[in-house]
Amino acid sequence: MSISITSLRVRQITILVKQDLQRTLQGPHGQLFLIFFALFWFWFLWQCSNGIAQSFSVNGNQSNEAWFISWIFNLLIEGDQQVLFSDHPATLSLYYVIAISSMPIFALLAACNQTASDIGTKYLRFIIPRCTRLEIFTARFIGTGIIINGAYLLATITAASLSFAIDPDVSLAAVTSYALQISLSILFYSLPFIAIMALCSASIGSASLSALTGVSLYLIATLSVSFVKFRWPDVEITGYLVPSVTKPLHLSLSFADLSQAAVISMFYVLIFTGIGWRVFSRRDI
Repeated sequence: MSISITSLRVRQITILVKQDLQRTLQGPHGQLFLIFFALFWFWFLWQCSNGIAQSFSVNGNQSNEAWFISWIFNLLIEGDQQVLFSDHPATLSLYYVIAISSMPIFALLAACNQTASDIGTKYLRFIIPRCTRLEIFTARFIGTGIIINGAYLLATITAASLSFAIDPDVSLAAVTSYALQISLSILFYSLPFIAIMALCSASIGSASLSALTGVSLYLIATLSVSFVKFRWPDVEITGYLVPSVTKPLHLSLSFADLSQAAVISMFYVLIFTGIGWRVFSRRDI
């Protein structure tokens, strides 16, 4: 019995996701991402261990002990987002701001090899007889999402533990609830960037070129949006050219804003994965 190219079987997708996770964890690309990710967050949380986040909860004062983080904080945070540090555990709030702001670059680099190297090496020819293209495309997207969000989940748990240990007047229930909210927000914020790289990966048979293309396009789009916003402040529609337009909604932490951000994120996912699937389904592999 023939299987349609658009068939989706849960068992096949599960097998492919497991294989993708194993390949990522054992391959040089996945290991490099995890090493750099771990080093970055180890350095950042080590800097936070001296209580630097508490200085931001009082009028955004800078800390002389960690001037670099203070500079990054002032660059990223907006005035109306200062409420994060007054209403929530300060260390976990600082982690959240940096996590949301660093997500695009980490996600773009980690998600660049969803199908790119398989296309380049013709490996897909060996599994196409047992799986459909849509199952492969879907499994690669899910596997990449698990790797990225799994790494951020571990970082969030570490940041929450540090916050509970050093932040004054915080309860375990408050830190746990806040950490869960942060993890859910990071999940939805990451999906559009993974979808962008699903498109780049399906278009280019090289993981390195896919990463270069994705990062370059994102930087060009971001700079273009920033220029238009600076030159014509009243023109807001151009901000939706990049998924990072939802960042202020995520940082507000209100249920209405987070729900809106999730809807917008899924809209981006549908667009980019739809185009990516169209490209992948027509590629000569």
